[in-house]
Amino acid sequence: GWIKRGVLARLVTRVRTSWVSMGMQPIIKQLIAFYQVVASIPSVYNVSLPDGKYAAWVLVLEWPSLISGDIFAPPECLRGGYFFQLLLSSFWPWALSLVVMLGFALRSSLHLCRGILTLRSGLRALRHVCVEAALHTLPFVLILTFCVVTSTSSSIFKTFLCDAYKNNDLTGETRSYLHADYSLDCDSAEYKRVANWAYGLIALWPAGIPLFYFALLFSSHGAIKHRAPSVLARATRFLYSEYTPSFFLWEPIEMLRKLTLTGFVLLINEEHDLARALVAVLISLIFFAGQW
Repeated sequence: GWIKRGVLARLVTRVRTSWVSMGMQPIIKQLIAFYQVVASIPSVYNVSLPDGKYAAWVLVLEWPSLISGDIFAPPECLRGGYFFQLLLSSFWPWALSLVVMLGFALRSSLHLCRGILTLRSGLRALRHVCVEAALHTLPFVLILTFCVVTSTSSSIFKTFLCDAYKNNDLTGETRSYLHADYSLDCDSAEYKRVANWAYGLIALWPAGIPLFYFALLFSSHGAIKHRAPSVLARATRFLYSEYTPSFFLWEPIEMLRKLTLTGFVLLINEEHDLARALVAVLISLIFFAGQW
């Protein structure tokens, strides 16, 4: 058993060393970001794809968006309607992260809770377990949120997209229904409840995740700039390892660009598809110029 574990440990070390030496992390991150933006073009910018290989190619690029709550419960199986689907897609990453954190906490507890502890030492041990579990879970949280933030944010923003239809040709009265779920009347009390939750989820995802990244990086800026990583800096290497120390805050800025292209532009009415495209082009040009 020990021999097998030793061989496995050496194999993991070799794979990790090869991964770092080949610079695979920035390549994978760029590919995921590219896929997330390109795959959102048909739905966000209301573009009809031509038949043939191009349409099939774009469909292949949608794989990052498949990492969603639909893995656990497809929409067809949900009885709570659009509201429950929105909550599931927004909270499952945090629930999964909590499970991972509890696993690390349990492992740390098994190492610390050997022997009789006094109340004071027990409280110190509990604090140590919580901090250590959080730091061990942080890399997983960063990778997971990086992969799902665009698809989750797009789902949240689509809560505000309603399609209007004439209800009475004589009076010109119209009724609006949610574009993502035509069973939901946008003038109903149920929709107002969903919209209120969506506002809060905007603070959690498209606004909160970049701020979360920024706070982590800013808290570690001294260690990063002096190339003397602290415990927190090592846990957040996913966010800055491919950048020079002077650009260690670039990841949350890049994420804001990506979220603008795939989410925030959805706040522009669907009737103004051209305005969405113009905003996207302008943002892309600004970021392109800023890299030189």
